[in-house]
Amino acid sequence: MTVVFRSEESGTSARAWDRLVSDVVSLTWFAALDSTSILVVAPHPDDETLGAGGLIAGACAAGHDVVIVSCTDGEAAAVAHDNGADLGSTRRTELDHALSRLSGTSATRPRLLRLGLADGELSHERDRLTTMLRPLVDSTTLVVGPWAEDGHPDHEAVGSVCRRLADELGAPLLEYPIWMWHWGTPEAVPTEHLVRLPLPPSLVAAKLDGVEAYESQRRPPVGAPILSDEFIQHFGRDTEVFIASGTWLHEGSRDRSSASFFERMYASTPTRDPWEFATSPTEQDRFDDLVSLLSGRRYESCCEPGCSTGELTRRLASIAGSVHAMDLSPTAIGEARRRNPDLAGVTFRVASFPDAPGRDDGQFDLVVLSEIGYYFQPDDLRRAVLRIVDLLEPGGVLVASHWTGRSDDHVMTGARTHQVIAESMPWNRDEHHERPASIVDIWTRPR
Repeated sequence: MTVVFRSEESGTSARAWDRLVSDVVSLTWFAALDSTSILVVAPHPDDETLGAGGLIAGACAAGHDVVIVSCTDGEAAAVAHDNGADLGSTRRTELDHALSRLSGTSATRPRLLRLGLADGELSHERDRLTTMLRPLVDSTTLVVGPWAEDGHPDHEAVGSVCRRLADELGAPLLEYPIWMWHWGTPEAVPTEHLVRLPLPPSLVAAKLDGVEAYESQRRPPVGAPILSDEFIQHFGRDTEVFIASGTWLHEGSRDRSSASFFERMYASTPTRDPWEFATSPTEQDRFDDLVSLLSGRRYESCCEPGCSTGELTRRLASIAGSVHAMDLSPTAIGEARRRNPDLAGVTFRVASFPDAPGRDDGQFDLVVLSEIGYYFQPDDLRRAVLRIVDLLEPGGVLVASHWTGRSDDHVMTGARTHQVIAESMPWNRDEHHERPASIVDIWTRPR
């Protein structure tokens, strides 16, 4: 579907797409990183960063094998450049810089393969391109290529080759739209196969930093840029949108309370802090508020399931003699230990709640359920609450605190989570606090 459009013309605004983007099915990092390797195919330098920069950055952070194929050097771009300068050479250098920015300090860097095909001529190179790409793909490869209906002849040619290979070799396929955002409208685009991959702030920042490496497209010496500020708004979202092929996406998204799910969340984030607990003023204020509600007494022994990177743990240590902090993710526990090396009375360990803690750990006079309950199915959460009841000593306190916003990672909303907990508790609730973005409830076991 070749669309006649010009990049310098006013296109559809990013805001016009907001509702559609927020409503499409969410792809989890669990599913995105379920393949042995990731092959990202770009018609021109910058397509890989615009379309899949967040995925590339997250996969590198997780130590995944990522191969970037640049089909052309983008030498025919309709953008002014210095007389005598080789635009293809300039864009090759920009691609190197962009990939360096995407991988950042990650141990794994993407491997780059340049094919050197003629820019603007890929519609005549489909067979040759297929031959070049076939050795890089098997059934364990996640193929990421341009949408085959993107409206640009080179994008359509590369996209159709990626589709053919994925279908022939049984590989999962994600297609990234680039120019669709410019010429298309939400009403005219088929949405049944759209998925979105949520990006934590660190990955959004890495992606936009990568885009800025393309100086020739962002700030040409003369004339309008191809990658204008308005166009870039489509790619600065906290999510990347793909056209998905196959049912593997939904298969990989089923269990959102498993160790593998959370491990990939942490491992795919360069900061190892997917929810930015350490840097978000909102989260920091929420932790402070939670502890202030509990600071009327000194606790002997606290249990904190789902401790993440230990931001709340550090505060709980100020009001409890000992804190048993646990998380399913080894990466999270490693970060918690690294960020809190000298916390007296705190034990961090990899453990699954509610299987742990066990009876050998004794009872607690404080159990804190923060940002964990809505990952359980309702019946599983009810069983976990009964487990907590068994763990609490007489006079012990259970506090539950959950965000009330929307996340596709959650099985339940924050409000529903607190309703399930309240229905499961054998005692009346002592306190109920509704904050602008969270709920806090407190129960005390009768003596």
